[in-house]
Amino acid sequence: MKWSFLIVDDDPSMAAQTSEILQSKRTLPGDEIVCEVCSNFELAKNKVLSSRYDLIVLDLQDDVARVEMKGQEVLDLLRENHFVPVVFYTGHAHKVTPLESPFVHVVAKGDDDVELLRGAVREVFSSGLPKLIHFIQEQQRAYLWAHVDEFWKSTGPICDVKDLAYLLSKRLSSALKGVSVRRGLDGEDKDIAHPIEMYVWPSIGDRLQTGDVVEFEGRQFVVLNPACDFAQGKVNHIVLAECIALEQCPEFLDLIKQKQAGTPYTGNQLAALKAIVGDNRQGKKVQKERYKYLPATVFMRSSVVDFQALRSVANSDEQLAAIKRIATLDTPFVESLLSKFSRYYGRIGTPDLNVDELVGSIISSVP
Repeated sequence: MKWSFLIVDDDPSMAAQTSEILQSKRTLPGDEIVCEVCSNFELAKNKVLSSRYDLIVLDLQDDVARVEMKGQEVLDLLRENHFVPVVFYTGHAHKVTPLESPFVHVVAKGDDDVELLRGAVREVFSSGLPKLIHFIQEQQRAYLWAHVDEFWKSTGPICDVKDLAYLLSKRLSSALKGVSVRRGLDGEDKDIAHPIEMYVWPSIGDRLQTGDVVEFEGRQFVVLNPACDFAQGKVNHIVLAECIALEQCPEFLDLIKQKQAGTPYTGNQLAALKAIVGDNRQGKKVQKERYKYLPATVFMRSSVVDFQALRSVANSDEQLAAIKRIATLDTPFVESLLSKFSRYYGRIGTPDLNVDELVGSIISSVP
């Protein structure tokens, strides 16, 4: 891919040197980097507002006497207007280290800073954010110009012009589904989800909704009421299923106890833990449809939803104030959760047949 960087440094020779370093094939092997250099911070502010860049490398221009931090002013302007990852490359790195995050990196200028600078850029791009932004922009461009515009001119109006934004939003929504994004970012079409894909975090809107993972009275639950009931105002009581921490489940405890004792865990113990994580919990008197595993993220602990551990809470202002929303299960995971819940409570039990007797009868009937 081809990437566009903006280098901002009040020292033109240093800006040119930084540009040369980053445009090397060693920075992002297999990709092309084009650097634009700017040695005026006020001009740089105009550039970041009027042009699109994939990364901005900023000097701080901190004058000890005047205490000017022009580079941070550029970052503040970005925060107010649009998103671009930033690498501070400065001799006063300690002044901006509190600003560091996955998309704001700080590299101190010095004798051994070349690889540190390239490493910071690689780390920004390892997040996948620049590639995702390109992916969204390309989806938008290709859909509107190569499909909608061409169809409109050759065939006729697709819809009312007021509906075009809705048409695009549905297209982008579809393109951003897990499989499509994995194909766009990783170049692979594997039907394996990353745990983070299961959740919308933080939850959208300010109202409780189906699939919300919430904290209530010191415990975690997931909301099971159908979405249509919320939409039609028919929720008198909120139905919650408790999320039991994986660390409390015997499958986890048995395996970890063995490991901590310095004894290798058995194949059966590993299989039992894999079964609960794979929504196929096994064991005596265990009904696998009763449980649904929710993987851990930075905002979620590993949990097992138990459809027998239900709680009904009045849909009142007082009770809602006590419920803290953590995240929301995204589609199709929320539908899978509700389907499993329905199957568990909608199943019809029948007496078992005597399999041994029937098989013996079948075999004996053959001459």
